[in-house]
Amino acid sequence: MKARRRPIHRYGFRNALCPNYRECLDLAVRKGWEFWDCGECTHRLETDPDFDIESSLTQNVTYYDVPLEVSVKM
Repeated sequence: MKARRRPIHRYGFRNALCPNYRECLDLAVRKGWEFWDCGECTHRLETDPDFDIESSLTQNVTYYDVPLEVSVKM
């Protein structure tokens, strides 16, 4: 038997890397919840193996190497 998602309408921990996060978010939106907790869900510690933080960023992110002399003054 497959374990079910169990989001609870209360403040608490949410695992945004859970493979079921999207479904729980959809449920929260349908029910009008502003917050929910994954604390009693069997999936609360799981992470989506396909999630890659680098792939979620665009390649257009600009960054600058700041010389040490300038960064010390900041």
